Amino acid sequence: MRAALLATVFGVGVACAAPTAQAHSVGWSVNPEDQAVVLQFTYGGGDPIAFAEVTVTAPNGQVYQKGRADRAGKFAVAMPAGAGDGEWTAAVVDGEGHSLTARFSAGSEQRVVAVRETLGQAMGVLALILMMTTVVLAVQLWGLRSRKAAQS
Repeated sequence: MRAALLATVFGVGVACAAPTAQAHSVGWSVNPEDQAVVLQFTYGGGDPIAFAEVTVTAPNGQVYQKGRADRAGKFAVAMPAGAGDGEWTAAVVDGEGHSLTARFSAGSEQRVVAVRETLGQAMGVLALILMMTTVVLAVQLWGLRSRKAAQS
């Protein structure tokens, strides 16, 4: 426990003391020939899945683009020229146990054709911990009642 605490404190100290790197120049450009598909990810109640990790896979199965959704849950996929009508996949993870997979077309329709939401592994672990805690409390309560009954 102490070793972990010392390692954390040391790591934060090193990170704060590191010199800042500066770039020589920066720039940007817009290519009017590029097409983008903008996906928006939301929870069941309509709230955006802000800053979720997104991995886009091309129809050939290769990862095409990775990044994070914005504050509104939106993520733009810059489609390559001649992307065709194949099925693309966007796998989304919010970091809190929720995930979904959106399948969409890059052709003229540019629409989400199927969405599947899955319960993340974190929710399963949380349910297991809750169940174990309930069992431990029930056993302790039963033991307490047994001792009270034996004393009277």
